Amino acid sequence: MKLCFVKTKEIKYKQFDGKFQPNLSIIDILMFNSKNDVKKC
Repeated sequence: MKLCFVKTKEIKYKQFDGKFQPNLSIIDILMFNSKNDVKKC
């Protein structure tokens, strides 16, 4: 079995406390951003 990882560019956005926590799930990005902002990524 071959295991592969995807390396993506960092997308910074405002989260709850203002301190950015990188590499969270796509659900986090969808929760804190509008549809239009997500499409720009």
